[in-house]
Amino acid sequence: MEPSSVEKEKVGEEEEWEYYEEEEEEYEPDEFDLLEPIEMLDYQEQVICEEQNECGAAHLIEHLALEGYGYSNSDALEYLQALKDQCGAHQNAITSRDHTFYDFSVNSLVDLKKALGLIAAISLELRFSSDELQKEKCVVSDKLWHDSQNVEKQLYNTRIAHVFQGTKYAEPVGGTIQTVKDLSVDIVKGFYMKWYVPNNMAIIVVGDVTETQSIIGLIKTYFERKPRGKTQYLEFPLPKHRKTRLTTHVNSAIVKRGMSVIYAGFMYEKKGCKCVNDLSIYIQENLLQRVILRG
Repeated sequence: MEPSSVEKEKVGEEEEWEYYEEEEEEYEPDEFDLLEPIEMLDYQEQVICEEQNECGAAHLIEHLALEGYGYSNSDALEYLQALKDQCGAHQNAITSRDHTFYDFSVNSLVDLKKALGLIAAISLELRFSSDELQKEKCVVSDKLWHDSQNVEKQLYNTRIAHVFQGTKYAEPVGGTIQTVKDLSVDIVKGFYMKWYVPNNMAIIVVGDVTETQSIIGLIKTYFERKPRGKTQYLEFPLPKHRKTRLTTHVNSAIVKRGMSVIYAGFMYEKKGCKCVNDLSIYIQENLLQRVILRG
């Protein structure tokens, strides 16, 4: 059943970006003009870490985090409001099977300080009530319903479920409408307290900047404190298929148009990039796969 529609703009929803054109103003560029993006990647707060009764919690927390519930840091609140006003592809958050990341672009040291304040608030200050959780559940459920009507999403989910059959990676990102509905405040808070800890995260600042010590000092200001909880490292085995696997997915919309779609994928061992040569091999493997698929 289709959930009630909720009219609401969200910062950072995957594939739901809005773009605004603004008149360019003349200005003198400074050393922070090319500072983009700032990313916080939480390598362990991820869909794959969800227990059966937590399915959908990671995606829901992403939405809660970008609403600023419980934040007390004035810099964080100011920057969050600025994100809501501007939106766009350079201000985004995505929850995937492996991690959740928040991607912010800034062009001044002042904005950098505010962005780091927001990242710190996301990892330490999130607090929400039952009513606030219910509000975000409606938003997430609405998005899940629309995704379920998307033919490409259906094909992708069918393919992933088949390729990773029997593993945690086969489970859908974001849960289902029913699993999101069943999430309680205690379950979501428990997931947040367990995985959203500074020592489970990495902050990456990329840009044409020279004041690296100033940036490191700002990061230490917000994060050099006693960590909450312990860093956890989980490993999930992947299937090692020795034979070609085939599956089909029938969609009435495609059938009516007389269309057919064929996906071909290759699985090969993923090796960590420890040097330039490793990266070169990784790029070559990807290029080879693309050439084969495009014939």
